[in-house]
Parts: sequence; C-alpha cells; structure tokens
Amino acid sequence: MFALVRDVAQYPKFLPWCAASHVQAPVDVQADGETLVARVDIAYMGVRSSFTTRNIHHGCEAIDLTLVDGPFRDLHGRWSFQPLREEGCKVTLDLHYRFAAGLLGRVVAPVFEHVANSLIDAFAQRADQIYGTGD
Repeated sequence: MFALVRDVAQYPKFLPWCAASHVQAPVDVQADGETLVARVDIAYMGVRSSFTTRNIHHGCEAIDLTLVDGPFRDLHGRWSFQPLREEGCKVTLDLHYRFAAGLLGRVVAPVFEHVANSLIDAFAQRADQIYGTGD
C-alpha cells in the first residue's frame, strides 16, 4: 500500500477526480526520510483546482504531507501503514485542512470533501486490482 500512495504519477489511472499528477521536485533523501514535492490536479463536477504538497516518507511506515501551494489556508496530514500480517496492512489517513477565504475556497471545499472521503477506498480498490485480495 505504501508503494501505491507514494507513486503520485499513477494517481490519474485510478482516482476518478484526478486529472493529472506529477512529482515537481526531485526526491531528496535526508536523515528524517525521503522528501518529494508533488502536484495533484483535481477535476470533479465541473470544478478544477490543483494543490502541491511536500511529502516526507518515513520508511514504509508513514508519509507526512504539508501544503506548498493550493486553495488552502492550511493542509497537513499523515498516511500511516501498520502491518497486520505478511500480506496486509491497516492504512489510515489523518488529514487536516482549512480553505483560504474567498470564492475559490467556497467552490472547491465540497469537491475536496468528496476527494478526501474517497481516498482510502480508492487506494484499497487499486491494491485489489494490482495485488489481489489476498484470499
């Protein structure tokens, strides 16, 4: 699951609201983990927007996200991957965001709410497609 979340370039293949995605800055390896800057373009129900995050990978256990650019006043979160057995893991996403004041924030807010609520299920479905259900 960590590999699926980490592979930003593949998001448009399985996230229906993702129009495009790519890594904007080269991967930088530091003592606290591997860091990359990624942009995701959203297109859903006639609304288009994009946001950029700095993602710090902590081994295969967690990915921390912080806002670089986008229609938010604040965005930060953490993907966590807890092994359950050899072929599975528990995935959690703790995401916090506030939109910037103004029309764009009011228009994008309901779209992003849908995006945030659909993320875990979309990644679980993608894992089933690629790796199988493990049954």
